[in-house]
Amino acid sequence: MRHWGLAASVALGAALGLSLGLRSWPVDPERVRRDLDPALGALEAPTQAFLTLLPRPTLRITDVKWRAADGAFGVQAIAAELTLRFGPLLGGVLSPLGLTLKDADVRVDLDHARAPLRTLAGPPLARLVMQGGTVEVGASRHGWKTHFAVANGRLDWSSIQGPLRAAATGRWRGQAVDASWELDRPLDAARGETSAIRVAIDAPLTQLRVSGDWSPDGRLDGALYRGQMSALIPSLARFARWLGREPPTPRAPAGLELAARASADLNQLKLAEVNLSLGGQAFEGALDFVRSPAKLAVSGTLAAEALELEPLIGPPPDLVGAAGDWSSAPVLPDLSRWLDLDLRVSAARAIWRGHAIENPAAAVSLRDGRFGLKLLDAGLAHGALTGEFSTEGKQGVCESKLALALENADLGALLADFGERNFSGQGGLKVSLHARGRTPAEIVASADGDAALEISDGALRTLNFEEALRRVKRKPIEVSRDMAAGATRFGKAHGRVEISDGEARFVDASTQAPGLVLAVTGAVDLINRAWRAGVSARQSSPDGQPTPDGAHLDFALIGPWTGPILTPLLPPSN
Repeated sequence: MRHWGLAASVALGAALGLSLGLRSWPVDPERVRRDLDPALGALEAPTQAFLTLLPRPTLRITDVKWRAADGAFGVQAIAAELTLRFGPLLGGVLSPLGLTLKDADVRVDLDHARAPLRTLAGPPLARLVMQGGTVEVGASRHGWKTHFAVANGRLDWSSIQGPLRAAATGRWRGQAVDASWELDRPLDAARGETSAIRVAIDAPLTQLRVSGDWSPDGRLDGALYRGQMSALIPSLARFARWLGREPPTPRAPAGLELAARASADLNQLKLAEVNLSLGGQAFEGALDFVRSPAKLAVSGTLAAEALELEPLIGPPPDLVGAAGDWSSAPVLPDLSRWLDLDLRVSAARAIWRGHAIENPAAAVSLRDGRFGLKLLDAGLAHGALTGEFSTEGKQGVCESKLALALENADLGALLADFGERNFSGQGGLKVSLHARGRTPAEIVASADGDAALEISDGALRTLNFEEALRRVKRKPIEVSRDMAAGATRFGKAHGRVEISDGEARFVDASTQAPGLVLAVTGAVDLINRAWRAGVSARQSSPDGQPTPDGAHLDFALIGPWTGPILTPLLPPSN
C-alpha cells in the first residue's frame, strides 16, 4: 500500500509541476525592459509579458519597440518570443538566448552600424527569427535604401568563434526571393578585418553566387570584397525593369550567364577571368562596372570565337515596307542615358543573318545617349574593312554618321553574298554619310555625303557592250538580242557619287579596257529607289583610250532598282 501511495505522490507532483511549467506567468513589463537592455539595447517596456517554463523557458511579449547600436538597428513588432537561458533564470534574471519577431518592421542603417559593431564582444543572441514583416536596409550618408518583404528569416550565431549564418525568403520589388549567406569570422568582419563570406540569392529573374573574402574597411588592397562570383539572368530586359531601369535598347539580348573573379567596393566592381554568355554567345575577357548616382558605366574587353549577332542586337531591320517604299518604322532606337559603355570586342568570325565578316575587332561606346561603333579591323570578301558609325539625339532629332572603307576585296563574291552573281572584280569602296531621323524613309531623304569605288579586272556578265558596238555599224541593236551573250570586261573602273536631296549623282564614273570605254552619268533616285542614269559606250584603242572615229552608243538606264531597263538612245551617235 505504501508503494501505491508513493507512486500517487510522484504522479501528483509531476502533474502539478507540469501544470505550473505550462502555465503563463505574467511578468512586469518594466522588469522585462531592464533585464533585456544589456543584451538587446534600448528596448521600450512592452505592453504585456508572460513567462512559460516548459518545454523551455519562453518569454512572450506584445508591442515590441527596440532600438540598438545608436539607432543603426530598429525594430517594431506586434509580438515577440524570447527563449531564455535557464541558468540566469534560476537567479531571477531574464537573459535571452533566441528571439522570434512576428509581423515586424526592421530598419538597418549600414553607415551608423559600423562604429557600434567594432565594440561587439560576442553574439548578443544565438538565434534571431523573423516571421512576417518588412526590412529596410539603407545607408543614410550615401542616400539610398531598399525594402524587403520577409515571409520567414533566420539568423544563427551560436558562439564567438563560430560562423554567422542567415537565410530568408520573401519578396523584393514584387518578385519572390530566397537568400542565404554565411560569414566565417563575424567578429573580425565587425572590426573591419577580413572574413570569408558566401552568399546565394535565388529569384525568378536572377541567380547569384558569391564566395570569397570580405573586409568592411577595404583591407583587400582597397577592395571590400575579393573572390569568385557567378550570375544567371534569364531575361535582361525584365531584370533591368526589376531594378527600376528601362533596358538600354529595345533589342536587349535575351539572357546572361556569368562567372568571374571579382573585386568590389561600394561603387566599383572589377571582373577578371570572365566567362560570359550573352544571348547564348560565349565571351571571355575582363569588365569594370562603376556606379554613380545617375548612371552605370561598363568598360572592358571581350573576345569570342564564332559570334552570332542576331541574338545580341536582333535581326537586320526591315528597310522596305509592305507597299514597296522605304519603311517608316524606326530602326535607330532612342538610347538609354543611364548606361555608359566603353568596350573592346573581338571575334574570329561574326555573322548577321548569314552575312559574315572575319576577325572583326571593334570599339563600342555609349555615353549620354550617343552610341558609337568603330570597326578597327575586319575581313570582308577577302579584303580589309574598317569603319565608324555613330548616332545620337540632338534637340529631339536623331543624327547619324557613317564612314566605311573596304580595300582589296573580291567585289564579285561580296555581291554574290547578296544574291547578285553577274559581276566579278577586285577593288575597294569608300562611303561617308550623314543623315537625320530614325526611320529608313527619314534617313534616305536626309542623307548627305559621297562614295567612291575602284575596280580592277572586272567583268559584267550577260551584258556585252563590245558586241553592241560591233553590231551597231550594221543595224540598230536590241539589248536582249544583241547584248545578252558574253560579258563586258574591263581592266579598271572608278566611280564617285555625291549624295544629297534624296539622290546619288554620278560625278565621275567610267571604265577603261582595250576595245571599250564606258561612262555613267545622271543619278540614282534614292527616295523612289529608281535609276535615272545614262550609259555611254565608245570603242577604244588597245591602250584603252577612246578612238575618235570608233562606234559610239548612248543608253538610258531607267526604272526601279529591282528591274531597271537599259535601252539604246536613237539615232546612234556614230
